[in-house]
Amino acid sequence: MQYEQNVPQTRIPLWTWSGLGVIAVLVAVLFFSNSRTKEIEQVYIKEPVEGDIYRYETEDGAYSLMKVVGVSADSVLLQYNEFETDKKSGDYKLLEKPFVDVTYQVSRSHIEGMYSSGKIYAIDRK
Repeated sequence: MQYEQNVPQTRIPLWTWSGLGVIAVLVAVLFFSNSRTKEIEQVYIKEPVEGDIYRYETEDGAYSLMKVVGVSADSVLLQYNEFETDKKSGDYKLLEKPFVDVTYQVSRSHIEGMYSSGKIYAIDRK
């Protein structure tokens, strides 16, 4: 009997729902951050500069890096990293590894195509 009288008077504390609020804010921040990164990369792919690092997926499904060493009106000079990794999350370790001494001339339209198809999945600029 006492239980039935106290139930209507009892409220769930507001802090009980605070975890959902924090999660919602984190999701919103991550979404905004990701969309902003993609906007910046759109500029980077159209206007490459010497020193840009392209993170890309190789033909056999591994991951590696390309470094921009020169830019002309219609092409980009690239050096490929000598190493590959089997995980996208491990590509940051390749920054410490050497790039080949040979440069390759690639058209800007080919690079833009690789980016739009997802073969180049990230661009780093210092």
